Amino acid sequence: MPSPETLRVQNAPLRPLLVKELWEILGGRALWTMLLLMCPLIGYSFFQAVSLYGEASAAGLQSPVLASSLSPLDGVLVPTLGASYVAVTLLFPFVAIRVLGQEKESGALRLLVQLPYPSPTLIAAKLAAVLAAWVLSSVPAFSALAMWEMLGGHLSAPETLNLLFGHLLYGLLVGAIALFAASVSESAATAAIVTLAFTIGSWVLDFTMAGHPGFLEWIAGLSLTQVLRTFEQGLLSVGLVVGIGAAVCGFAALATVWLPPGVHVRNKLVRSIVCAFAAAIVLGLALNNIRPSVRLMLVLEVVSMVAVALFSGVLTGIIYAVAGIKHAAVWGAVTGLFAMIPYLGYVVVAGVACSLAAGGSVTSGLAVFVLGCTVHFVGDKIVRPVLVGSAVKLGFVWVLMGSLGGLELMGLLGVLLGPVVLALGSSLWRQWVHDRTRSSTGGADLP
Repeated sequence: MPSPETLRVQNAPLRPLLVKELWEILGGRALWTMLLLMCPLIGYSFFQAVSLYGEASAAGLQSPVLASSLSPLDGVLVPTLGASYVAVTLLFPFVAIRVLGQEKESGALRLLVQLPYPSPTLIAAKLAAVLAAWVLSSVPAFSALAMWEMLGGHLSAPETLNLLFGHLLYGLLVGAIALFAASVSESAATAAIVTLAFTIGSWVLDFTMAGHPGFLEWIAGLSLTQVLRTFEQGLLSVGLVVGIGAAVCGFAALATVWLPPGVHVRNKLVRSIVCAFAAAIVLGLALNNIRPSVRLMLVLEVVSMVAVALFSGVLTGIIYAVAGIKHAAVWGAVTGLFAMIPYLGYVVVAGVACSLAAGGSVTSGLAVFVLGCTVHFVGDKIVRPVLVGSAVKLGFVWVLMGSLGGLELMGLLGVLLGPVVLALGSSLWRQWVHDRTRSSTGGADLP
């Protein structure tokens, strides 16, 4: 018999878990080694920035135009915190990986997942420990800003807080990527390589793909270095913040999926696809990287599911009532829910018709089957393709393939996401072909 103690899972205190995670990350050598390396790095960057800013200010005494263009944000804050950015990119992954990688190598993870905490809570606690480590690693940068104030320099509170907030988001993003890498890797060394592939790979994207029009430019826009550029300009973009938050939550969700060691790999892959695609949709909508046709597809796909459910449910409910079936409204609602998945509504209609035939009403059962199948045929062949297919010029066959493929891969949620995946791929392909055509014709739009 199940133990009544399992009912206390939701009431498990979080403080011991947080203390454990903080103690592990503070007790490791990676964090203190990073701090030791960051102090001279940020100190040198700060003194260089102050020296160059002082020389520019002296020259600005002779040129009012130059003096008006000088700003502590560009001259001091960005170069100083740029050193912190380099350290977070190259060193912080080793700190974040420790909160999970060491447990996997020692086998303590198998004991950890048996504690009365769900996997999302465990990952959230580890991400909180990563956040605390970032705050501690930012002490040298905070000290540099305090020294600038002591030297008589001016700092704009909104610009300074905005820039620090951008670096905080970047640190959380790198930490979330490190947690995901640690969850899918068997060793901390492998996790470090995976994380550095993301961070250093962003530099490669900037150098190789930036400036190329079309799809390559869109890929370069996904670089992690793009996170700080808006904040370094003194701007706060709500879409960028939402996009970074979606990316952090997406990597944290992937880490949650891959954390339990006893789950089959196929199940983890399916859940990972769902998490990654959901995060990509939110990220694209937030950063305005998804074309309007795909946004419309998202809306119309949901509308089509609701429309097909209402269409099939109401009409089959009326048919059931005329045929004298008890609780016709309930069975109509059940039929409508199953009709959201192509062809599944036919199964419910066939079951109701068979129950009528088994009760002696063969004629009524046959009529219910014929009329019910006709309703579902119209819903699947006309209503759904008209609402969804016209949004991105996808034919019925493609919409049906997307729905059935999504159902097979991701379950009921795949019925919604399957056609959207095809729409996204179709939209990106047409955009790439259009940009290639424009570049080959000298930038002129073809009719």
